[in-house]
Amino acid sequence: MSMHLPVRCSPASLRREQALASFGGRPFTASDGLAAGLTRDDLRSAAVTRVARGVFVAGEQVVSHGLRVAGLSLILPAGAHFAGPTAAVLLGLSVGETERIHVSVPHGVECRVSEVIVHRHARVVRTRAAWVKDAHMSVPVSVDEQLVQELAAGSTLVETVVVADELLNRSRDPSGLREMWRAGAGPHRTFVRRVESLARAGSESAMETRLRLLLVLGGLPEPTVQHPVLLEGRPRRFDLAYVPSLIAVEYDGAHHFRSEEQKHADAVRRDAAALAHWLVISVVPHGIFRDPAGTLRRVASACAARGMGFRPSHEWRQHFPQRE
Repeated sequence: MSMHLPVRCSPASLRREQALASFGGRPFTASDGLAAGLTRDDLRSAAVTRVARGVFVAGEQVVSHGLRVAGLSLILPAGAHFAGPTAAVLLGLSVGETERIHVSVPHGVECRVSEVIVHRHARVVRTRAAWVKDAHMSVPVSVDEQLVQELAAGSTLVETVVVADELLNRSRDPSGLREMWRAGAGPHRTFVRRVESLARAGSESAMETRLRLLLVLGGLPEPTVQHPVLLEGRPRRFDLAYVPSLIAVEYDGAHHFRSEEQKHADAVRRDAAALAHWLVISVVPHGIFRDPAGTLRRVASACAARGMGFRPSHEWRQHFPQRE
């Protein structure tokens, strides 16, 4: 009969485990690690993972974007915060760029962190906290009115409106937020005012916003967002609608094609809409990212057939490349 003797940790291993446990899964600087009882050999061992220069996290981990951000927050200068695309990602907003990390630093304050793209702001600005799940901590990010101005420096018009739509949906005071965008100063104020003029609360996804912008920038009348309608006694909503002409434009994402149940529900809904004299035009990602011209032709033909007047515009070509 074999006996299993208890495995005893060496004093060094116990010390290291206790020191790492004190950080609760959060990243820490080398100096904080040494103060907690780690040694320089510990910081070079497999017991930790390097997150950024001079910043570590316990154990062997894949360093996610969020973990990098949290680690960098420990070595940024006082008054700095995460800005632009990075702030948008941390707030759960739809934004194209995610890899590079943008920070805003007060004018006159030196930033020696090489892993970030540095922007500048006045010495006193408002920020909010964003929770980084990967790192079990909060970091400072731009507030809503600043965020659109920061995105204006590098994001496209369409992608900035996508974020603006989401901010309006979340805001407790969307009118006040709009007013701050209109009143903003700075080198990008004309761009921000255009974003404000195109932003609409109500869109339920980034793709719905892109579809609406394709139609508007193509010179078609602006459709109503999330129009409620009663079909066969059941309340429904159309993503976009030209209400007087009974034309609905629906964005169908991948989930519409993954299950027979969803396909059946869509077919029933289209039949009910047809009985109520609604013309429903379905648009898939291909119609936005690869063949926007075809999407515009389909919607424009329907509008013309139902007597709607409009003046076509080629502005959409600046924002929606035709790829076929």
